[in-house]
Amino acid sequence: FAIGPDDDWEAILDRAHRAAEELLAALLREDPAGWPRVPQPPGEAPLPVRRRRDGVVDWTRPADEIRRLVLAEGWRGWVRSAREDGGNVILEAVRVETPSRTAPPGTVLEGGATPLVVAGSGALRLLRHRATSPLRAGERLGGTGR
Repeated sequence: FAIGPDDDWEAILDRAHRAAEELLAALLREDPAGWPRVPQPPGEAPLPVRRRRDGVVDWTRPADEIRRLVLAEGWRGWVRSAREDGGNVILEAVRVETPSRTAPPGTVLEGGATPLVVAGSGALRLLRHRATSPLRAGERLGGTGR
């Protein structure tokens, strides 16, 4: 199935479940002796192991690059950024926007329910995020995230 540039993990997972149901039903009607087999090379993982630090946002990166990270990993609660107060903000859904003014990367330009944060190029509107307290305009995000 096709994956569009704005598809998030929920849309992809839904399509994958529907496709898996169809493929599995067709496969189970066949004789198992004819099922395809592809040996995995010994000692090799099929994909590199993702580490928690892979989800830490580097606000100097372009906004669209961060958006793609959120689309891919937002469901895990892995995409996060450290806050000045020592907490984290977890990013679950974002939209790229053009900021109305310049500020250093990681600066919250607008607080509220859907804050706007400056990236290396562009800005991100945090459509869904988790934080222990609301993000405030002027606050700086960054660091290692925990």
